[in-house]
Amino acid sequence: MKNLRLLANVMVAAAAVVCIGVFVFDRLSSVSAQRVNERWEHCFVAYDSTATKGAVGGYEGLATITYLSAGSGRTEEVKGSSDSDSAAASRNAFSQAVARLGLNGWELTAVGPSPNGDQPVVYFKRPQK
Repeated sequence: MKNLRLLANVMVAAAAVVCIGVFVFDRLSSVSAQRVNERWEHCFVAYDSTATKGAVGGYEGLATITYLSAGSGRTEEVKGSSDSDSAAASRNAFSQAVARLGLNGWELTAVGPSPNGDQPVVYFKRPQK
């Protein structure tokens, strides 16, 4: 009787493991299939390390977001400022550009050279809307 009860418990546990495995495999398969069919938008952020003197004092830095597409891309300029330091103005512009992309659902994917190779840039992607 004891062996029969043990066998029944083992069979119930095995059935539970199989059910959980099937459920998890099904969920992972559907997520993988969805990711394969997903289309992405891409962009990159570059900044000019030479900030300029501002009109009212201080320094103004500039970062450029370039949105990539098959036909043609578009660019967006983001300005940053600093009262005392040109490098800080450039970093502020870069930080603001990266923060703007993050707020709009972009995720950082790589750091590397720009398409023309003249400066390091950060690359982003997000699911296409």
